[in-house]
Amino acid sequence: IEQKMELTIDQVVLDKLRNGNYLIQADYKRFMLELNSGEKIQNYDSNLSNNQPWFDKLLGGLTKLSLKYEVSPFGVVSNLKGFEEIMKNKYQHEEIVNFIKEFGTDRIISQLYNYIPKMKVEPEDQWKRIGTLPEMNNQLYDINFTLTEITAENCKIDLQATFKYNSDKKIIQNGKSLRVEVKGVQKGNIIVDSKNNMPLLSTINQGTEM
Repeated sequence: IEQKMELTIDQVVLDKLRNGNYLIQADYKRFMLELNSGEKIQNYDSNLSNNQPWFDKLLGGLTKLSLKYEVSPFGVVSNLKGFEEIMKNKYQHEEIVNFIKEFGTDRIISQLYNYIPKMKVEPEDQWKRIGTLPEMNNQLYDINFTLTEITAENCKIDLQATFKYNSDKKIIQNGKSLRVEVKGVQKGNIIVDSKNNMPLLSTINQGTEM
C-alpha cells in the first residue's frame, strides 16, 4: 500500500511568557491523503466537498484542530491543550480518538520544532536531526534541514526526511496474520519568524509504503 499525505499548519505566537516560553496557537488548515492499494486509488482533501462520506467521518475532525501550548526557545513543548474537544465528541471516529490518545502528547508536538539549530546558521547552511520516537513504534527518523531564504521578517527552511518502523500490531487479511512494516519520506518547508525562531507556516508532503 502506498500513501501520500500533505498537512498544512498555521502557527501564531500569542504571547511571550515570564518563564521565557512562547504561547502558541496552531491551527490545522488543510489535510490531503491518497491511498493506493494497487487495485484502486482513494483520495481525501479537506478543502473539497465531494469526499467519500466515510473519509469525512474519519478525517473531517482533523482540520477542526486548534491547539494551544507553550514552547521553549529550544523547542520543548508543555501545557498542551486542544485535543480535548475532539476526544469528547461522541460522533468522532474511534480510530481518530485512539490516534490522539497515542500521539497527542507534548513530546510528539515538540517534533514541530526539531528544526531549531543548535548553532548559528547562514543561508544554504545545513543541519541534521536523527532520533527515535518510542510512541510511534520506535520510529527511526533522519531529517536534513537547509536554510534557503532569510529576510528581516522571516526565514524559509527546507526539509527532507526518511523514516521507518515495524508495527507491533498484527493485521488479519484473507485469514493470514500480517505484521506491518512502514517506511517513507517527507519533503516540505517551514516559514519561521526571524525575531523569535517560531514557525509561522509549515507544509509537509509525506509518502509512505506499507
